Amino acid sequence: MEVTNYMSQLIGETPLLKLQRTVPYKAAQVYVKLETANPTGSIYDRVALNMIEVAENEGRLQADQQIVVATTAEVAASFALLGASKGYDTKAFVPDTATHHDLTILRAYGAQVQLIPGKQGVVDAMTQARAYAEAGNHLFIDVYDDEGNAAVHEKTTGPEIIEALNGAPDAFVSTIATGGTMTGVGTALRQENKDIQLYAVEDKDSKFLSGEMAKPSVATGFNPGLLPLNLDTTLYDSIVAIDLAKAKETSRLLAINEGLLVGPAGGAAVAAAIAVAKTLGQNKKVVVVIPDDGRRFVAEGAFDFNTIN
Repeated sequence: MEVTNYMSQLIGETPLLKLQRTVPYKAAQVYVKLETANPTGSIYDRVALNMIEVAENEGRLQADQQIVVATTAEVAASFALLGASKGYDTKAFVPDTATHHDLTILRAYGAQVQLIPGKQGVVDAMTQARAYAEAGNHLFIDVYDDEGNAAVHEKTTGPEIIEALNGAPDAFVSTIATGGTMTGVGTALRQENKDIQLYAVEDKDSKFLSGEMAKPSVATGFNPGLLPLNLDTTLYDSIVAIDLAKAKETSRLLAINEGLLVGPAGGAAVAAAIAVAKTLGQNKKVVVVIPDDGRRFVAEGAFDFNTIN
């Protein structure tokens, strides 16, 4: 055991867990990348750390500047934690659809929070955040359009999966929020295995990837109300649409069968991964990223088995 000096040193190197009791017989093996092991319980700790450090190294972020973001409260919390650890103030413009729990955590890290009407997802929040940052000479970080997002996953998350499995899996599954996970991890895995199948997961009631609808998902963790520019839409092979009821059902099954609490995005991702595993059959491997910690959603009734919605 070593002494850790900074919270940033606790980010990454997350476990890869093989599901034991949730995957049907004769389906492929399903492994979940537990990004919930990061300090805020979110995959976005990796993204925030890389974007902040790149900005520092390039001289775009100075000691007297604020970090300004426009995104969901969950993603903003990663920037707030790292801002606190590194000595920066953080201002977050977030949709007012954020849960009380997420807003409480965000403010606990010392972030200033500006709530924006959430009907358009993060689109309106981004407009206001850019204007605020420019007026005050602060650093606006666009999590939906920044090379540092996908880059950190290509450099760390993907290679961690390859190392754990001694090679790339047969399929990789990821929900789409900021777009960096699919682009970065998918690129790293395909470099290792050119035949890998990549599956992007979307909310069935908010089909941004397939272009059928144009509204943000009501579920935290994916489809924020815009198609992120980080996303390489030529990379993935198929889109899997999962509805919120199925996502919640899968989250509950993971809790009962595996002792694993995941949020709705994680539930949707695993539901899609199991569907893929059924088609691949035995002796194949599917990896899916769990981006969100289910403990954030307990108070919202996500694990109340007396409710169906």
